[in-house]
Amino acid sequence: MPETKVSNTETYTYGALAGRFVRAEIWRDLNELENMNSRNWYQKVLTQWKLNKTARSPVVHMNNVMSNMLLMDMADVRMPDLISGIASYMRGDEHYQEALENGAFGSDMIAQEMKRNVLEPILKELHADIKSDAQNITRASDPRAIRVLSAIARASWSPVKGAIKGGLWADKKMTNLYQLEDEVFRMATYVRRRSQGATAREAAIEARDQFLNYDIHAPWINAARRSVLPFLSYTYRAIPKVAESITHRPWKLAKYAIIAQAVNALAYELAPSGDDEDKERRSMRSQEQGRTWIGTPRMMRMPWLDQYLNPVFMDIRRWIPAGDVFDTNQGSSAVPIPSWLQFGGPLMIGAEVALNKQAFTGKEITNNLTDTNAEKAWEVGKHLYKSWIPSAAYIPFSWYWDKTDRALSGAREWGTGRPYSVKQALVSSIGIKVKPQDVGMGFKWRAIEFNRVERELNFQAKRLGNDRLRGIISKSEYEAAMATIKRKNDHLRAEKAKVFKRH
Repeated sequence: MPETKVSNTETYTYGALAGRFVRAEIWRDLNELENMNSRNWYQKVLTQWKLNKTARSPVVHMNNVMSNMLLMDMADVRMPDLISGIASYMRGDEHYQEALENGAFGSDMIAQEMKRNVLEPILKELHADIKSDAQNITRASDPRAIRVLSAIARASWSPVKGAIKGGLWADKKMTNLYQLEDEVFRMATYVRRRSQGATAREAAIEARDQFLNYDIHAPWINAARRSVLPFLSYTYRAIPKVAESITHRPWKLAKYAIIAQAVNALAYELAPSGDDEDKERRSMRSQEQGRTWIGTPRMMRMPWLDQYLNPVFMDIRRWIPAGDVFDTNQGSSAVPIPSWLQFGGPLMIGAEVALNKQAFTGKEITNNLTDTNAEKAWEVGKHLYKSWIPSAAYIPFSWYWDKTDRALSGAREWGTGRPYSVKQALVSSIGIKVKPQDVGMGFKWRAIEFNRVERELNFQAKRLGNDRLRGIISKSEYEAAMATIKRKNDHLRAEKAKVFKRH
């Protein structure tokens, strides 16, 4: 197995690296940054961007833990096994040492290398800059000025140093937690398999692979994830692992479907809203309807109502391994493609700026008709900042910061006039995505969507008629195009009838 150098004296296999971290390619990139022959400046930028979107995001931590719970159940690892695994991991007992030696998750040396190679050089460079400045002052000033300037420098540097150390401490805690979230589940799987008679090596391999082994050698996958598909490796590993688990234990799908149905029915029993489930779900946006691949609704009904007596739903797609693998309604690509095939990363951010178009919303970054150059620079800078930073309520001007700020300031929802919920904004920022569904307003928005499509089809029909009168198109071309529009109108009316039945 190929090796990567992580220090001058020790080496670890890619498998150990993959077993150590939940998104192991991030950490492998971090260690390889020290080798100037293996990574260029873009890989450094990409690695930091990946960290911002994963280890530094509270939402991803929540999604990761919930996804691992499902992966654990798919492997028939029980809750007592998880408790035993956590205890063994915390004690560092013989079971943990055995799992460590057999490559279940790797070596603690990686965390030390990350600290030494990534965090400490930042502080050393800052200290060196200050020291260099002080030496320059010494050569250019008399003793009294030196004392005054030194005192000013110490007073100025102290809060800056404290802020930097605090930020680095918090960042280290976030990344360590991200690492821990996978390791305890691997330890639980190892304990379970050993109790079932597997050898130490067999148990370690399954423990590493069940929670996604990022030791990937496929050249096209590596090329894609180091360019415009930075998280392709997750889907590449998750889909086969999920398929393998379901193939070996097909009854799991029936189990999840039954549990989901029972929970959903209990929610309606505990918090009746006056509307039936079918009506509530028909009022939702199309991307919120339907079921996940394990049979659960994409939006799970909660057993309570909001303050306006609206039913409350929770989006659980991100809590399911590869839960959005079939979703093609995210982003604004020219043709519907799964979310995991949509471009992202620093290269995509650059493309968005070059094309003046946000890939996710389809909106322009700047208004070329009305924005001044200063306003354009501001909007571009704001877009770059939001695209780079982690999304968390405590990160200034991030998406969740803005959402929480709107709720705290009493801003109101467009269309309903109701104030944003502070509680919902805060729980959403940690990965619990709950939202009330105003059934009446939902149907109004669905009607607006249908009417917009209908107007566009009518406009296309009129334009075809004008083109035919002017001789731009032939009769056969006109008839073929009108037949297509008629099929689309028929489909639209059928969809509209399904949405607005008994309403």
